[in-house]
Amino acid sequence: MFDEDLSEFVHDDEHAETATITGFGNVLGIWRDGYAETLEMESSDPRFECAASAVPAIAQRTALTRVKTGLTYAVASVEPDGHGWVALVLEETS
Repeated sequence: MFDEDLSEFVHDDEHAETATITGFGNVLGIWRDGYAETLEMESSDPRFECAASAVPAIAQRTALTRVKTGLTYAVASVEPDGHGWVALVLEETS
Protein backbone atom coordinates (compact mmCIF):
# COMPACT_ATOMS: atom_id res chain seq x y z
CA MET A 1 0.00 0.00 0.00
CA PHE A 2 1.22 3.52 -0.67
CA ASP A 3 0.98 6.50 1.66
CA GLU A 4 -0.77 8.97 -0.62
CA ASP A 5 -3.41 11.21 0.98
CA LEU A 6 -6.61 10.07 -0.76
CA SER A 7 -8.61 12.98 0.67
CA GLU A 8 -7.27 15.03 -2.26
CA PHE A 9 -9.57 13.06 -4.56
CA VAL A 10 -12.86 13.65 -2.74
CA HIS A 11 -14.27 17.13 -2.29
CA ASP A 12 -17.94 17.76 -1.56
CA ASP A 13 -17.83 20.90 -3.72
CA GLU A 14 -16.92 18.76 -6.73
CA HIS A 15 -18.11 15.23 -7.48
CA ALA A 16 -18.00 13.66 -4.03
CA GLU A 17 -21.03 13.07 -1.84
CA THR A 18 -21.61 12.49 1.84
CA ALA A 19 -23.02 9.24 3.15
CA THR A 20 -24.00 8.60 6.76
CA ILE A 21 -22.73 5.16 7.70
CA THR A 22 -23.79 3.46 10.91
CA GLY A 23 -20.82 3.32 13.27
CA PHE A 24 -18.71 5.68 11.14
CA GLY A 25 -20.74 8.89 10.85
CA ASN A 26 -20.53 11.12 7.76
CA VAL A 27 -18.08 9.88 5.14
CA LEU A 28 -17.11 11.59 1.87
CA GLY A 29 -16.86 9.39 -1.18
CA ILE A 30 -17.83 8.79 -4.77
CA TRP A 31 -21.29 7.47 -5.58
CA ARG A 32 -21.64 5.07 -8.51
CA ASP A 33 -25.12 4.23 -9.78
CA GLY A 34 -24.32 1.11 -11.71
CA TYR A 35 -27.08 0.05 -14.05
CA ALA A 36 -26.90 -2.83 -16.48
CA GLU A 37 -29.31 -4.37 -18.93
CA THR A 38 -28.20 -7.76 -20.19
CA LEU A 39 -30.23 -10.47 -21.90
CA GLU A 40 -33.46 -8.63 -21.14
CA MET A 41 -32.61 -8.48 -17.44
CA GLU A 42 -32.12 -5.24 -15.57
CA SER A 43 -29.95 -4.84 -12.52
CA SER A 44 -28.67 -2.08 -10.32
CA ASP A 45 -25.27 -2.17 -8.71
CA PRO A 46 -25.03 0.97 -6.58
CA ARG A 47 -21.64 1.52 -4.95
CA PHE A 48 -20.12 4.00 -2.57
CA GLU A 49 -16.36 4.32 -2.92
CA CYS A 50 -14.27 5.95 -0.21
CA ALA A 51 -10.98 5.83 1.66
CA ALA A 52 -10.63 2.52 3.48
CA SER A 53 -9.38 4.40 6.54
CA ALA A 54 -12.81 6.08 6.82
CA VAL A 55 -14.59 2.75 7.30
CA PRO A 56 -12.11 0.31 8.91
CA ALA A 57 -13.56 -3.15 9.48
CA ILE A 58 -16.96 -2.22 8.01
CA ALA A 59 -19.22 -5.27 7.93
CA GLN A 60 -21.86 -6.55 5.56
CA ARG A 61 -25.41 -5.37 6.38
CA THR A 62 -24.10 -2.05 7.79
CA ALA A 63 -26.61 0.72 7.03
CA LEU A 64 -25.58 3.57 4.74
CA THR A 65 -27.78 6.58 3.93
CA ARG A 66 -27.11 8.69 0.85
CA VAL A 67 -27.48 12.23 2.23
CA LYS A 68 -28.36 13.69 -1.20
CA THR A 69 -31.46 11.48 -1.64
CA GLY A 70 -32.22 10.19 1.86
CA LEU A 71 -32.29 6.61 0.55
CA THR A 72 -30.93 3.94 2.88
CA TYR A 73 -28.91 0.96 1.73
CA ALA A 74 -27.25 -2.05 3.33
CA VAL A 75 -23.67 -2.97 2.53
CA ALA A 76 -23.83 -6.20 0.52
CA SER A 77 -20.09 -6.59 0.07
CA VAL A 78 -16.84 -4.77 0.73
CA GLU A 79 -14.26 -4.61 -2.07
CA PRO A 80 -10.91 -3.10 -0.98
CA ASP A 81 -8.54 -2.26 -3.84
CA GLY A 82 -5.37 -2.86 -1.84
CA HIS A 83 -4.29 0.77 -2.27
CA GLY A 84 -6.31 2.46 0.49
CA TRP A 85 -9.63 2.74 -1.33
CA VAL A 86 -12.73 0.58 -0.85
CA ALA A 87 -15.93 0.03 -2.82
CA LEU A 88 -19.04 -0.70 -0.78
CA VAL A 89 -21.50 -2.62 -2.94
CA LEU A 90 -25.00 -1.74 -1.77
CA GLU A 91 -28.54 -3.09 -1.66
CA GLU A 92 -31.44 -0.67 -1.37
CA THR A 93 -33.49 -1.05 1.81
CA SER A 94 -35.78 1.99 1.60
